[in-house]
Amino acid sequence: MRQAGREPDAGTVLLVDDRNTALRERAHQMGPAAVVTKPLQVGVLMAAISDLLNFRE
Repeated sequence: MRQAGREPDAGTVLLVDDRNTALRERAHQMGPAAVVTKPLQVGVLMAAISDLLNFRE
């Protein structure tokens, strides 16, 4: 994902299992634009993607 001092060109959305608290916390620490949990709710994922697209304009 992120490497020393290098920002990605596009926002990152991570998908993690809602039951795995440690993994969810680690995902947030990695600094993605959004963390979406499984089971996947399509509306939540679409909102995260929409926010990223609107932010880049």
